[in-house]
Amino acid sequence: MSLPLLLAFLAPACEAEPGPDGAGPGASLELAPEPGAEQAGAADVLAAQTLASEADAVFIGRVVSITHQLSSPDEHGQRLPFTVVTWEIEDELKGLDGEPEYAARFLGGPLTDGKVLQIAEIPTFELGDRDLIFAAGNGERGCPLVEGAKGRVQLLEPGETGDGVSAYAPRPGWAAAIIDELRELGLDGADVDAEAAPVLDLDAPFSFAGPRQATPDELAAAYASAQAHRAPATVAAPESEAERAERTALEANDFNPVLPR
Repeated sequence: MSLPLLLAFLAPACEAEPGPDGAGPGASLELAPEPGAEQAGAADVLAAQTLASEADAVFIGRVVSITHQLSSPDEHGQRLPFTVVTWEIEDELKGLDGEPEYAARFLGGPLTDGKVLQIAEIPTFELGDRDLIFAAGNGERGCPLVEGAKGRVQLLEPGETGDGVSAYAPRPGWAAAIIDELRELGLDGADVDAEAAPVLDLDAPFSFAGPRQATPDELAAAYASAQAHRAPATVAAPESEAERAERTALEANDFNPVLPR
């Protein structure tokens, strides 16, 4: 048994934004199409309506470019890797004002030392992917999708597999049916007061305010909770010398798994 890696940061990079009253996360309806569905079901339309109402941009598109950037150094000189995904727009519902492409910046990507930062909650993309996208906070959030990975639905071809994080459409034409339903509901941003989605300046330097670092007390509480949820057989097993050394090192570092430089 090895000790669980505690999260050094409290807020995930791909989290839901607070609700309009500021009291907590917004609606958590999930767009989860039923396999084999012949049409967009009422539950899917309702979930899509919620996502679209919170989105800056809604569209169907194909991934035509994937590039990588580093943020400007923070006060400690650290830079974070980002992946820029660009879609060619096939069908626009909201926010793009007729633009042929849309680029979004996601936290994660290659570091200067050859390692790769990957965030479990953030979808992964490949050239040629087709997606139904509900975007928000592009250039501001680590994951510019509404409610994290819920803001992407993969439009897979027969035999293709998804990224394991995003939902996927059950049949060809399902996403187009969703878009048509949303247009019927008036969520196409056609009114004169509708704002266009933010456009990234990919040549401009940018900074990113990461999530708040957990305090030693919060890390200790997370460690205690993880220990309390260990399987009974694991708890009963005697602690090995390596496990004891790992626990001692964690305690000496205020339960922070990230060692100081």
